[in-house]
Amino acid sequence: MERLQLRICRTALALAAWLLAGTLAAPAQQKAPEASATELAFWNSIKDTADPEELKAYLEAFPQGAFAALARLRLEKLEQQRRAAGMAPRPPAASLDEATVREVQERLYNLNYAITSISGRITPEVTDAVRILQGRLGEAMTGELTEAQVAKLRRIEPPKKWGAIAALKSGRFEVVWQLPTRREAEATLLVACNAGGSPQCRMLTIADRQCAAAAVARETGADGKPALRVTISRQIGLGPAQAAALGVCNRGAGAPNRCRIASRVCADGSHVQAQPPKPDGAL
Repeated sequence: MERLQLRICRTALALAAWLLAGTLAAPAQQKAPEASATELAFWNSIKDTADPEELKAYLEAFPQGAFAALARLRLEKLEQQRRAAGMAPRPPAASLDEATVREVQERLYNLNYAITSISGRITPEVTDAVRILQGRLGEAMTGELTEAQVAKLRRIEPPKKWGAIAALKSGRFEVVWQLPTRREAEATLLVACNAGGSPQCRMLTIADRQCAAAAVARETGADGKPALRVTISRQIGLGPAQAAALGVCNRGAGAPNRCRIASRVCADGSHVQAQPPKPDGAL
């Protein structure tokens, strides 16, 4: 009898120890998010970049993506490097006359920066474009060019192939590609926009290896009427452009698979031979 009681006692102690061990065991780690095909295509195109604008574009499209933490770390490292460059003694800003400012505007425009006017005046859009240029050069983003930076800008060759995409009010898209200059691409699309009844159409230009994609989603507007959400993104390569457009569009639409690719174009015409897009979701 005593042996039976002792055996029962040992069994109870073993069971209690097993239950306690299960209670104290560390909880399973949360599984990391898996990258979709569109996100992976986007990330692979920028994973080695030193351009902060490309990392910001990824985070805009996939703020909770599989590589979001890594993108934020790399972006912070780039910003630390630029802050360090900004603290170091640097040459004074160049004293630019009207002719030189006009030249800077023209060169930035021909490099596909967001320049809308060649006025010879330093406007906010010029300052913003200069900051982006300085970031891509890995230098302090002051918004004011030094003499050395003006010289570097003059040495940058403008792209030789241009394209563009435009969204019309009707919901249609117009595209052009393999044109020799940005001005010709914009002028050609403007004719199409006017013919389509959209003189103020939304236009995005691309150059050399850049591609643009438009993602759309049907939704209900504030007035209760059917509306179309349109997101146009520009990246190097067709896959990354489509991934960026889908990522931003789906996030704005509030669902992961609401949007589809409605139009796409590459400056060099490579989109013509590409297979139709296979987004994660479609309308």
